[in-house]
Amino acid sequence: QPRAPSPSSQIYPSQALKPWTTTPTRTPIWLSQNVIGEKIEVATFQAGFHGLFIGHLRREADAYRVLSAAVKMAPKSLVLDVGANHGLFSLFAAKQGAEKVIAVEPQAKLCSYIVSALQRNGVGGKVTLYNAAVIEERMKIRMRDAEIAEGAVATVVKGMGGNIQGVPVTELAPPSVGDISYLKIDVEGFDLPAIRSSYPLLEAKKVAHTVIEFGPPQRWKMATQSKRSSEEGVEVLERAKKMGYEVRLMHSQVWGPWSKKQWAGLSDTKAREWQGIMFMSM
Repeated sequence: QPRAPSPSSQIYPSQALKPWTTTPTRTPIWLSQNVIGEKIEVATFQAGFHGLFIGHLRREADAYRVLSAAVKMAPKSLVLDVGANHGLFSLFAAKQGAEKVIAVEPQAKLCSYIVSALQRNGVGGKVTLYNAAVIEERMKIRMRDAEIAEGAVATVVKGMGGNIQGVPVTELAPPSVGDISYLKIDVEGFDLPAIRSSYPLLEAKKVAHTVIEFGPPQRWKMATQSKRSSEEGVEVLERAKKMGYEVRLMHSQVWGPWSKKQWAGLSDTKAREWQGIMFMSM
């Protein structure tokens, strides 16, 4: 059951980050999406991606349902969308009644199309967009595979002379601000560093609900070059439980069948490929 947080204070992100307001140079291709009853117009720059959004909504419908319930229970709700992509999650949160949405997307081209979508859907006044990446520490990064599927699988690359600012979650929402109703993290392989960057907020009980793309471990390994990605995933699960969060892991896509052992004992860290959605609620 979603918890209604206390009213949020104004968020003041790092002075190094400036809201993105530039619209695209090309006229967007508009796709109309029905997100559990809410009509949303999404701006894309290539034709033929309707199926991409349909598949996303089918896999992650529960994440949108929990978001809807969370913002409707909290009139002063604040939503943080980390890895906004085309902005669908932010658009839905704003249209469902969130008072304030902070969206973070490292791909500048997508940011421009998000701005167009905010204007078309009439929620530009509710959403603040930043062209940045969320990682564990402040540093410059670049993106890889941004040309695939309109950036849907683009991945952060650290230490390679990039020009995109990387910041931890706490620079967007320091623990001193009011509660965050809903924190969404979907950053294509850097999910664990991003959630670890939010530990100060989680430990201070500043986040009512969190949804994270969780896995597959092989993607974590490729993105972060960690040799213990499965173990790190388990550590995040255990840390969340110790902080008092109720944790649920639901599969959104399965890379090979899940065995009963995998479902029942995620502490088994032998090599396997699972991908799901991790829900955390106070």
